[in-house]
Amino acid sequence: MATTLGQLAVGSYVRIKVRKDYKTFTVLHQGKPSSMYDESFNDSTILGVSYFASALEEASETVWDDTDNDYANSKIHAWLNNTYIDTIDADTRALIKLVKVPYRPRPGTSTTVNSGTSGLSCKVFLLSAREVGSGDRPYFPVDGATLSYYKGIESISTAEIRKNQAPSGENFSWWLRSPYCSNDRTVCVVNGHNGTISYYDVSTHIYFRLAIVLPNTTTVLDNRTLVGNTAPSLPGTITLPSTIYGGRSTPISWGASTDAEGDAVNYKLERQLNNGTWTQIYQFPGTYITDTVPFGTSTVRYRVKAYDAEGLESDWQTSATKTVVNNTAPTTPGTPNIPATVVGGNSITITWGASSDAQNNAISYYLYRSVNGGSSWLSVYNGSALSFADTIPKGTPSVTYRVRAYDGTDYSSYAVSETRTVDNTVPPEIAANDEVTVADGFSWNYTVTQPDGEETTVTEAIDGKTHRTYTATLDEQNTFSVTGRDFMTLLNGSHTLSVTATSSGGKSASRSAAVTKAVHEASVTLTNPLPADALITRMVMSVTGYIPPDADYQVLATNNANDDSPVWEDITSAVRGAKKFFFTNTTAENGSAFNFWLTARRGNAGGYISLIGGAFE
Repeated sequence: MATTLGQLAVGSYVRIKVRKDYKTFTVLHQGKPSSMYDESFNDSTILGVSYFASALEEASETVWDDTDNDYANSKIHAWLNNTYIDTIDADTRALIKLVKVPYRPRPGTSTTVNSGTSGLSCKVFLLSAREVGSGDRPYFPVDGATLSYYKGIESISTAEIRKNQAPSGENFSWWLRSPYCSNDRTVCVVNGHNGTISYYDVSTHIYFRLAIVLPNTTTVLDNRTLVGNTAPSLPGTITLPSTIYGGRSTPISWGASTDAEGDAVNYKLERQLNNGTWTQIYQFPGTYITDTVPFGTSTVRYRVKAYDAEGLESDWQTSATKTVVNNTAPTTPGTPNIPATVVGGNSITITWGASSDAQNNAISYYLYRSVNGGSSWLSVYNGSALSFADTIPKGTPSVTYRVRAYDGTDYSSYAVSETRTVDNTVPPEIAANDEVTVADGFSWNYTVTQPDGEETTVTEAIDGKTHRTYTATLDEQNTFSVTGRDFMTLLNGSHTLSVTATSSGGKSASRSAAVTKAVHEASVTLTNPLPADALITRMVMSVTGYIPPDADYQVLATNNANDDSPVWEDITSAVRGAKKFFFTNTTAENGSAFNFWLTARRGNAGGYISLIGGAFE
């Protein structure tokens, strides 16, 4: 069963691939050895190589240096961190930490040490004399703390713990990074014969053993092989819609995984229907897809896991089980009908056909209006009715409606009406009190207005026959008068006066009033008598019209009409018989002058007078 470096006991070994072969490394210490080390040692495991690299294997690079015992500028430090590190397999190499180790910073006899954040930055390093348990000795710098693997070494006389045989089985000495500070050319070594600490000249060719630091979370397989790669983290929670509908696209997303080695992360998504088997539906780098759950499904849930380029997989992240709603939308309503004429500022009624619903859900309708062919739709109605009275704003160029049905879960498609052009011309208005004054004729007052100020023509009519047509003066009182001959020739009985106003925009308005003419008696005379040069002695007179026999009818005439008391003589018989009449009066104080006075009172039959004529001498 796989474990991690941090779970291994000190002294345990692991295998790391170096060049083409797996090499053995020993766990030397877990965590930060002391305050002399920087924070990069936290949560770490220090590994030391368990084999020896010989002068023959590494050629001349196994000399510590050619010049002095300054480790920071030594050949072996440079070679370990530039050439040797590249022989470690890439996955493990990527995990090796950059740390700061305590070190003596300059050659010579000084034992001053740089430690903590001032330590020497490196990824591969030689162990110091203190780290392998040298204790406090003259000319040895305090460049570290004894690692757990080497603690108690002084109590073991043979120091077997320091001695590791070379591949040939012989015991060989090996380099440390600590200088022996009695001069500037000697460096501490572990004596391969007895495990004690000695020192050699920097240019000596001997074996070396190195150390590296790895995260303590690094995976170790059952065969102790170090796995340079770790599985991605568990993906984040799967997010699903509050309601999942059968037969429809459903958005699914989840939180991204992370990979300690920075490898590209991919995901496998599986779906389970009705608590059945899991089926993979997705394999891709993204964290979002849309899935269509088959219509009729009862329940669904999803699970997702991450995997990296080397195939290491995370655990499954599983969603909650969701109940699937299986619903079909209502049918599309019938096309909305709009009246053929649409007037701005007026109300129109829009109707549409009913929808049906397969699940017999209650249906409501949403009606929208669009003006001037635009893409913006205004909601004007929501309810169960199949009609709506809508007022079209004045000035609207054109109007279109669309309607859709809703069953509480789903909407149908839209049904769209024809587009109607809106008539924004305003008709005139006629104000009147509908009271007609009847005296010697009819008199009806009215006022014409036109909100847009358009020129307006007015037609007055009696019983549909035009009486007068004129251009109205807007907002002023006008009078429809029927007097004189027009009134006289109008038969008794009921009549209709009408006024029609028509604007230049083609809109019109009408107003009417009912009147009754009931004239039963007529009296006709001349306003101004007709003068004569001499006494008038005779005359003839005719009355054109129809005077029925039962009428009370009388015609009088005078030849001294200018006198204060004219002499009136009855000429009714002469007029009826179309005969001459001879005056009996022979006096005229103010000069001779003619006048007549006709009176008629109707009986049961009707009658009329259309013309009176005659002559005198």
